[in-house]
Amino acid sequence: MRRLHEVDGSARGMIELLDEVEIGVSSDTVWQWLEQMPEHYREWHPDHISCRWVRGDAAVPGAVMEVVERLHGRRHRLRMTLTHVEPGRRVEYRIAPGLGGAFEVEPADGGSRFTAALRIGVSATLLGAIVDRLVRLAAGGRIASIRQHQAEEGANLKALLEHGSVPE
Repeated sequence: MRRLHEVDGSARGMIELLDEVEIGVSSDTVWQWLEQMPEHYREWHPDHISCRWVRGDAAVPGAVMEVVERLHGRRHRLRMTLTHVEPGRRVEYRIAPGLGGAFEVEPADGGSRFTAALRIGVSATLLGAIVDRLVRLAAGGRIASIRQHQAEEGANLKALLEHGSVPE
């Protein structure tokens, strides 16, 4: 099963891109992979350049991970501060005010379900709706390319964990 969708942020003032994929390995295996992300980051997606812990590690709120990747044809350096960690299940992060996300792992029939979420905008009804509209206007096709990148990450993670490599 594969599910990729965008939650319309007009009511909450936030854009949320979600990608869910079922993976035929245990949720513990997926979580271990996430904990070792710096070692696997480049094989996860061809647009991933580097990943390192700047402060702390995967299991500690306040830890900071720096990733470098190409998105919509441009190189980006992102610092992700972990804001909430439920070991073995969920990690939430903030990149900047109004930009953050989460990775969640749950047991599912025959394996696990991996969900990646990216939230863009402000979670406030009136102000959020205005910011959401401005982000959509300014981002143009970037949201579509981020959505595509996110879907490719989900498919690639499934291939890596089930078969040991990403198809060419």
